[in-house]
Amino acid sequence: MASTPHLPAGEPTFDRTADEASQGEPRLWDFGVGPKRGRLRVRTLITLRWFAIAGQTLTVLIVGVGLGLPVPFALCFTLIVLAAWVNLLVSLTSSGQRIAEDWEATAQISFDVIQLAGLLYLTGGVVNPFSLLLIAPVVLAAA
Repeated sequence: MASTPHLPAGEPTFDRTADEASQGEPRLWDFGVGPKRGRLRVRTLITLRWFAIAGQTLTVLIVGVGLGLPVPFALCFTLIVLAAWVNLLVSLTSSGQRIAEDWEATAQISFDVIQLAGLLYLTGGVVNPFSLLLIAPVVLAAA
């Protein structure tokens, strides 16, 4: 085993033993340690849903009015308003800085997937090029 050159006190070193985790973080594969909770804040979910609502509204208007394609406006805007109502309810009933509980994050992301699937069903189904947007909530849930 090669020895490392002597460094003055306070100098950073990039050598570590096999038992040390990098940058003070806990090891990922420690056995005997329970599962770790994520750091998904309620405010993050609320903000992402507002962006999704704005994007959905803009997309429905551009496709229906701008491109002149047949879009069931009443049903589409009913789903979008439902998402806005749920988002407003969540933002009023919880502190935004609070870390989302696992069940709460699951429920909110499930609602987002179902709402987006409903919009995709109303506007063309699987052949709709926006069907790839279903990947975004799944990636958020996986992270």
